Amino acid sequence: MKKILLGANYYPEDWDENLIDFDIENMKKCHFNVVRIAEFAWKKMEPSENEYSFDWLHKVVDKMHEAGIGVILGTPTATPPSWLYKKHPDIAMLSPTGVRTSHGGRRHCCSSNPIYREYSRKIVERMAEEFGSDPGVIGWQIDNEIYHWEPGCCCSYCMDNFHAWLREKYGSVEAINSAWNLNLFSQAYDEIEDIPAPFNAWHNPHIKLEWNLSQSNNHKSFVHMQAEIIKAHSAAPVGTDTMPVNGFDYRELNAPLDVAQFNHYDTDLTRPAMWMDYMRNFSKIPFWNTETQACWNGSTSPGHSLMGEGFVYMNTWLPVMLGGGGNLYWLWRTHWAGHELMHGAVMDTSGRFTYANGEIVKAAREFEQLEDILCATKVKSDTALMFSSLNWNIHKSQQISNAIPDDTGFVNEFYQKLLGAGIHPAVIDGREPLDDYKLLITPSAYSLEEGNLKERITRFVENGGVWVVGPLSDIRTSIGTKYKNSPYGFLEELTGAQLSYIIPHDDGSITLANEQGEELKGRGIFELFDDGDFEPLLSVADGHSALVGKHASFVKKVGQGYVIFLGTLPEDRELGRIFSKASELACAEIYKVSDGAMITKREGDGRTLYIAAALKGKACEWRTDGSWRNLVSGELVSGSISLAPYEIAVLERADAERIE
Repeated sequence: MKKILLGANYYPEDWDENLIDFDIENMKKCHFNVVRIAEFAWKKMEPSENEYSFDWLHKVVDKMHEAGIGVILGTPTATPPSWLYKKHPDIAMLSPTGVRTSHGGRRHCCSSNPIYREYSRKIVERMAEEFGSDPGVIGWQIDNEIYHWEPGCCCSYCMDNFHAWLREKYGSVEAINSAWNLNLFSQAYDEIEDIPAPFNAWHNPHIKLEWNLSQSNNHKSFVHMQAEIIKAHSAAPVGTDTMPVNGFDYRELNAPLDVAQFNHYDTDLTRPAMWMDYMRNFSKIPFWNTETQACWNGSTSPGHSLMGEGFVYMNTWLPVMLGGGGNLYWLWRTHWAGHELMHGAVMDTSGRFTYANGEIVKAAREFEQLEDILCATKVKSDTALMFSSLNWNIHKSQQISNAIPDDTGFVNEFYQKLLGAGIHPAVIDGREPLDDYKLLITPSAYSLEEGNLKERITRFVENGGVWVVGPLSDIRTSIGTKYKNSPYGFLEELTGAQLSYIIPHDDGSITLANEQGEELKGRGIFELFDDGDFEPLLSVADGHSALVGKHASFVKKVGQGYVIFLGTLPEDRELGRIFSKASELACAEIYKVSDGAMITKREGDGRTLYIAAALKGKACEWRTDGSWRNLVSGELVSGSISLAPYEIAVLERADAERIE
């Protein structure tokens, strides 16, 4: 799809149908070319069982198509109608205490329930039959933000799926008892069916891990069922919109889908930037940012106050600069009654544009201006930051360290620090090939057992790559257990270094010194090594006598490459220095930037672009040389690139020759 999509979520079922022409007229003023509709409209499409009503939806799709606005059609399975609940109340999720969710809200039904699945299959099939060949439908969105929010569903169908999951993975109850060390606390089970959902007791963390993976698998199966139905009738790309939560294995979730779809409402734009650098790996076409705020977010109360001028402009550009194919706001017009009345939108309830409309139109015009070159180029980076669904789920099942700031572990923090050091990494999962990278960074990668990672990382380093091993990496198996014969899975074997202590320590009493003798502090965790055949980078200079002289960071040559071990979180300046050293050893690309600048390299069609963005809303610069043409403004720029708050520059060497 050689077009940058820009639009919003539209709920015609909530409004008088005579408003659609007014809405379309104003969408065109915004330069919108896409809307998402119908994701919660099951009752409107099937007012009673087997009585289908699609005329209203055809009218909307047809009018949008006539206006040059494509439709992404949502399947409404997140919101079953009340008649279905009344007839089959057990489609509702069951809590650990035996309480069913009531009708209302969304995503409150059980993806494992066969009755719910059958009714979902029928409505999706009817929609696909009605709209599968409709030229106005340019894409499909399955369900809405489906996810195994804890505790999930504890109904008999989910329990059966859980036990089937365990049987498929482990084979027997004896194998489970052995793998999970269930002799402890006399927890050993006699039958797999005896293993409970991990609630109402102090449960083994490995049960929690497998429960979350099983719940995720239930939802994945539900999404894949719908995708198969749609694809039998439609050639338009299919996806499912997801929030920034990595408990799903997005590689597996998106495998039979066409387009990864991502929703975010963050005001610190470095956070969704990390997720977008991650999500594009799982999309067969440029991913779609299917939801974000057009001004402010909020549900029962406003989510944040007025953002700085240019924020919405930058937020509109963000997915496009990072390889996405479009951006859609939630929502077109704020609801007049019901849920989420406090959420901002492109237009308010009375049909008036909200304050950031000028920023939206500015970005839209630039997309139209640069559409050809943006669609012809792809994001490139020779540095990879690893972010694993497995490690997210391990973290959710056991609190390995109190220093871990959020569910990403240290990944989000490292991403921000890398940007500050002038390195814009790709964000990859544990099964992404490493061949295109020179520098690999793995913070809080508790387990490195996915996809033969041990062998692939070893080969990567021996062939000349540089691996920065961040804190708390390689310390768990794929089922969350510790290693019995070493603190690490293969780090000691690869480097020949020997760990002395892992200290869960954060009171500031340990003083480190780098190889230049400069003293500094670490925080969060201290993985300390004995002297060895390596170059120390950070060593304990003061603190407990048993720790003085131990090494919290070192570099070791392995084959043609290097391992840089980083066993603590040093001060930002020192962390940036270590990142720069790693980049230099790897001959990886690094940009001389001031704080707040993000540089994104794009290549394709014989051209190389650099998009410079003042991502944090403050003036910043990229210190470079030579002459550049800013494709946004048309201006020629020499030397450093200065950016105003939230400014974007799309840059190409002024003397660049196109490579055929």
